Amino acid sequence: MNFIETAMISVSPEISKSLLDNLFEKNGEVLGVPVYRFEIDADTVAMVYDLVNAPNLPEELLHHLLPHLHSVLIATDAGKNNLSVAHREKMDRLCHKFAGIPTTVAVLTEPERIKKLTIPVLNGLFLAENSRIFLWHPDFPALKQHLWESLWLEKATGQTEDTTS
Repeated sequence: MNFIETAMISVSPEISKSLLDNLFEKNGEVLGVPVYRFEIDADTVAMVYDLVNAPNLPEELLHHLLPHLHSVLIATDAGKNNLSVAHREKMDRLCHKFAGIPTTVAVLTEPERIKKLTIPVLNGLFLAENSRIFLWHPDFPALKQHLWESLWLEKATGQTEDTTS
Protein backbone atom coordinates (compact mmCIF):
# COMPACT_ATOMS: atom_id res chain seq x y z
CA MET A 1 0.00 0.00 0.00
CA ASN A 2 1.32 3.44 -0.96
CA PHE A 3 0.53 6.43 1.24
CA ILE A 4 0.54 10.03 0.01
CA GLU A 5 0.73 12.22 3.09
CA THR A 6 -0.18 15.90 3.05
CA ALA A 7 0.06 18.38 5.91
CA MET A 8 -2.78 20.91 5.74
CA ILE A 9 -2.23 24.33 7.32
CA SER A 10 -5.48 26.30 7.31
CA VAL A 11 -6.62 29.74 8.43
CA SER A 12 -9.88 28.32 9.81
CA PRO A 13 -11.68 25.08 10.63
CA GLU A 14 -14.43 26.08 8.17
CA ILE A 15 -12.00 26.24 5.25
CA SER A 16 -10.46 22.90 6.23
CA LYS A 17 -13.91 21.31 6.45
CA SER A 18 -14.94 22.72 3.09
CA LEU A 19 -11.83 21.36 1.38
CA LEU A 20 -12.21 17.91 2.95
CA ASP A 21 -16.01 17.54 2.63
CA ASN A 22 -17.44 14.88 0.32
CA LEU A 23 -14.02 13.47 -0.46
CA PHE A 24 -12.21 12.44 2.70
CA GLU A 25 -13.33 10.33 5.63
CA LYS A 26 -12.03 11.20 9.06
CA ASN A 27 -9.68 8.40 9.96
CA GLY A 28 -9.19 9.36 13.58
CA GLU A 29 -6.29 11.17 15.17
CA VAL A 30 -2.55 10.75 15.40
CA LEU A 31 -1.11 12.31 18.57
CA GLY A 32 -4.21 14.54 18.83
CA VAL A 33 -4.10 15.73 15.21
CA PRO A 34 -7.14 15.01 13.00
CA VAL A 35 -6.26 12.70 10.10
CA TYR A 36 -8.40 12.26 6.98
CA ARG A 37 -8.19 9.42 4.45
CA PHE A 38 -9.12 9.00 0.79
CA GLU A 39 -8.57 5.81 -1.21
CA ILE A 40 -7.24 6.88 -4.60
CA ASP A 41 -7.14 3.31 -5.90
CA ALA A 42 -6.67 -0.22 -4.54
CA ASP A 43 -2.97 0.42 -3.85
CA THR A 44 -2.84 4.13 -2.97
CA VAL A 45 -4.27 6.07 -0.03
CA ALA A 46 -4.07 9.84 0.52
CA MET A 47 -3.75 10.95 4.13
CA VAL A 48 -4.26 14.57 5.21
CA TYR A 49 -3.10 15.82 8.61
CA ASP A 50 -5.11 18.91 9.67
CA LEU A 51 -2.29 20.52 11.65
CA VAL A 52 -3.54 23.98 12.51
CA ASN A 53 -6.94 22.81 13.73
CA ALA A 54 -5.38 20.42 16.24
CA PRO A 55 -5.55 21.76 19.81
CA ASN A 56 -1.93 20.77 20.43
CA LEU A 57 0.78 19.97 17.94
CA PRO A 58 3.35 17.60 19.41
CA GLU A 59 6.90 17.93 18.10
CA GLU A 60 7.05 14.13 17.84
CA LEU A 61 4.32 14.25 15.17
CA LEU A 62 6.36 16.69 13.10
CA HIS A 63 9.42 14.45 13.44
CA HIS A 64 7.26 11.49 12.35
CA LEU A 65 5.85 13.34 9.32
CA LEU A 66 8.90 15.13 7.95
CA PRO A 67 10.77 12.14 6.47
CA HIS A 68 7.89 11.00 4.26
CA LEU A 69 5.62 14.01 3.83
CA HIS A 70 4.67 14.34 0.16
CA SER A 71 3.22 17.86 0.20
CA VAL A 72 1.97 20.80 2.22
CA LEU A 73 -1.38 22.45 1.54
CA ILE A 74 -1.88 25.99 2.84
CA ALA A 75 -5.60 26.82 2.83
CA THR A 76 -6.49 30.49 3.06
CA ASP A 77 -9.25 32.93 2.24
CA ALA A 78 -7.18 35.77 0.76
CA GLY A 79 -6.82 37.64 4.05
CA LYS A 80 -10.51 37.98 4.88
CA ASN A 81 -10.13 35.92 8.04
CA ASN A 82 -8.95 37.92 11.05
CA LEU A 83 -6.39 35.56 12.54
CA SER A 84 -5.19 35.79 16.09
CA VAL A 85 -1.50 36.41 16.63
CA ALA A 86 -1.16 32.89 18.07
CA HIS A 87 -2.79 31.34 14.97
CA ARG A 88 -0.55 33.33 12.61
CA GLU A 89 2.53 32.33 14.61
CA LYS A 90 1.50 28.66 14.51
CA MET A 91 0.99 28.80 10.72
CA ASP A 92 4.31 30.57 10.24
CA ARG A 93 6.18 28.06 12.41
CA LEU A 94 4.70 25.15 10.45
CA CYS A 95 5.54 26.72 7.09
CA HIS A 96 9.17 27.12 8.20
CA LYS A 97 9.30 23.51 9.45
CA PHE A 98 8.13 22.27 6.06
CA ALA A 99 10.41 24.46 3.92
CA GLY A 100 11.56 22.55 0.85
CA ILE A 101 8.50 20.26 0.68
CA PRO A 102 6.26 20.80 -2.38
CA THR A 103 3.64 23.35 -1.35
CA THR A 104 0.22 24.20 -2.73
CA VAL A 105 -1.73 27.28 -1.68
CA ALA A 106 -5.52 26.98 -1.95
CA VAL A 107 -7.19 30.40 -1.92
CA LEU A 108 -10.93 30.49 -1.25
CA THR A 109 -12.27 32.90 -3.87
CA GLU A 110 -15.70 34.47 -4.39
CA PRO A 111 -17.85 32.58 -6.95
CA GLU A 112 -18.28 35.63 -9.21
CA ARG A 113 -14.49 35.97 -9.47
CA ILE A 114 -14.07 32.26 -10.24
CA LYS A 115 -16.48 32.61 -13.19
CA LYS A 116 -14.24 35.31 -14.73
CA LEU A 117 -11.02 33.25 -14.63
CA THR A 118 -9.49 31.54 -17.64
CA ILE A 119 -8.85 27.78 -17.80
CA PRO A 120 -5.04 28.09 -17.34
CA VAL A 121 -5.58 30.10 -14.14
CA LEU A 122 -8.19 27.62 -12.88
CA ASN A 123 -5.74 24.77 -13.53
CA GLY A 124 -3.39 26.28 -10.95
CA LEU A 125 -0.49 28.67 -11.34
CA PHE A 126 3.06 27.62 -10.57
CA LEU A 127 4.77 29.87 -8.03
CA ALA A 128 8.06 27.95 -8.21
CA GLU A 129 9.22 24.51 -9.30
CA ASN A 130 7.46 22.79 -6.38
CA SER A 131 4.87 25.42 -5.47
CA ARG A 132 1.47 26.10 -6.91
CA ILE A 133 -1.57 28.26 -6.20
CA PHE A 134 -5.19 27.27 -6.82
CA LEU A 135 -8.27 29.45 -6.59
CA TRP A 136 -11.37 27.55 -5.51
CA HIS A 137 -14.83 27.80 -3.99
CA PRO A 138 -17.15 25.07 -2.63
CA ASP A 139 -19.74 25.96 -5.31
CA PHE A 140 -17.26 24.58 -7.89
CA PRO A 141 -16.53 21.00 -6.76
CA ALA A 142 -14.49 20.25 -9.90
CA LEU A 143 -11.93 22.89 -8.84
CA LYS A 144 -11.58 21.30 -5.42
CA GLN A 145 -11.23 17.85 -7.00
CA HIS A 146 -8.57 19.16 -9.41
CA LEU A 147 -6.63 20.73 -6.55
CA TRP A 148 -6.46 17.42 -4.65
CA GLU A 149 -5.67 15.41 -7.77
CA SER A 150 -2.75 17.71 -8.59
CA LEU A 151 -1.29 16.90 -5.16
CA TRP A 152 -1.55 13.17 -5.82
CA LEU A 153 -0.91 12.77 -9.53
CA GLU A 154 2.88 12.51 -9.63
CA LYS A 155 3.16 10.38 -6.49
CA ALA A 156 0.34 8.00 -7.43
CA THR A 157 1.14 7.53 -11.12
CA GLY A 158 4.70 8.73 -11.64
CA GLN A 159 3.35 11.31 -14.11
CA THR A 160 3.27 15.05 -13.90
CA GLU A 161 0.27 17.08 -14.91
CA ASP A 162 0.18 18.65 -18.36
CA THR A 163 -0.77 22.29 -17.81
CA THR A 164 -0.09 23.51 -21.34
CA SER A 165 -3.73 23.34 -22.46
